[in-house]
Amino acid sequence: IRKKLHIEEKTGGQGDDYVKWIINELKPFIDDNYPTIKHDCAMVGSSMGGVITAYACFAYPKVFKKGAALSTAFFIYPHEFKRLLKKADLSSSSFYFDCGDEEGHEDSQMSQIYIESQDAIRSQLKNKEGNFEYHFFTHTTHNEEAWRKRVPLFMHFLFEEDHHV
Repeated sequence: IRKKLHIEEKTGGQGDDYVKWIINELKPFIDDNYPTIKHDCAMVGSSMGGVITAYACFAYPKVFKKGAALSTAFFIYPHEFKRLLKKADLSSSSFYFDCGDEEGHEDSQMSQIYIESQDAIRSQLKNKEGNFEYHFFTHTTHNEEAWRKRVPLFMHFLFEEDHHV
């Protein structure tokens, strides 16, 4: 898929550094300067922000116990996510993710790539302990307006229900 989309082999590669910066610099600053529940941290993102959110939640589940990834471009790093999910202990995690049927806007092939990559993640999460929720939306594109409408869903899932997290 990466070749088909003309995504260079060396795309990315600094996500772990970014997440470590969040863990070691940003989160401590926020925890020290704002009222937080230090041991109950969540991360949310959409599209490529969903990629780094999913990575953070799967690679550092003791830090990011809750996460939401909307319209995530999992297809950019399918092998990396497969390896990561294989070893991740998500038993204390809550993770929401979703996808629309028109993520590629007018490009139905791109929309199908999004859907298939969500399905692959969903399939892997079925074999994991943890609290996971997936939504598929019809007539829904890849933009902030669509994501804004989904905020109540993941906020309820992550913060209002009584989970074992």
